[in-house]
Amino acid sequence: MSVVVRFGDCKKKKATSRYLTSVFLGHTCAEDLMTGFKTALTDLDLKKIIQISMDGPNVNFKFLNNLRKELSNSTSEPVLLHLGSCGSHTLHCAFKATFAETEWNIVVYLRALYNLLKDVPARRQDNMFHTDWGYFQRNCVQ
Repeated sequence: MSVVVRFGDCKKKKATSRYLTSVFLGHTCAEDLMTGFKTALTDLDLKKIIQISMDGPNVNFKFLNNLRKELSNSTSEPVLLHLGSCGSHTLHCAFKATFAETEWNIVVYLRALYNLLKDVPARRQDNMFHTDWGYFQRNCVQ
């Protein structure tokens, strides 16, 4: 099991992903995953976890349910989000379905807005100044 941590980096002012460690488990059950998970994250506060991404087998869902129960017993907030087997794909598909359903052409609008800010030097400078990032964001609308 590879453990990658994603967190808000205050210095870079963006979300950052970092490889933390690997736990070698072989063929496992949900309880083995829980033990390996806790071993890998001994230096981190489990109460601060917001979401866990996984690759989908039922063992992972059992592990996730066990972890949610354990965390809910220890604290009331924050709640561990359950976004399905792959959080990125779930959110992407939700946004994509919403864009299609509303018929607002939001992708066209976002591309135009990005190009307006990117291609006009004065607007680009204003955007960088007001966001206080020091660099211009990449185009995330594909």
